[in-house]
Amino acid sequence: LLGKLLPAAFLVAVLCLGCSPTVIVVLLTLALTIISMPGTGININHVDIAHLYAGFLLGITNTFGTVAGIIAPTAAGLLINQVTWGQKPTAHPWIKPKPPLKNGFLSLH
Repeated sequence: LLGKLLPAAFLVAVLCLGCSPTVIVVLLTLALTIISMPGTGININHVDIAHLYAGFLLGITNTFGTVAGIIAPTAAGLLINQVTWGQKPTAHPWIKPKPPLKNGFLSLH
């Protein structure tokens, strides 16, 4: 919990504290340091489960994470409607847009 909330708080603080380069560098360094700490707990589980096969297990679990990272943008691209010039993008192509209002009246053309 703290591994995700503290970096988020530091990144929000970067926005709120202004343009002091020293403060921004310190906050970004703290955010990146703290956000990497939960990863050590994930990696040590492989050593606890089977120390002789920790590298093999880590390779398999990282493969699943990588494949998900490859498939997710493709799936998102299929779900998002292709935008043509002059149209607004829609996040849900299966929902038909409402007809626009023109001068307070419904325009159906």
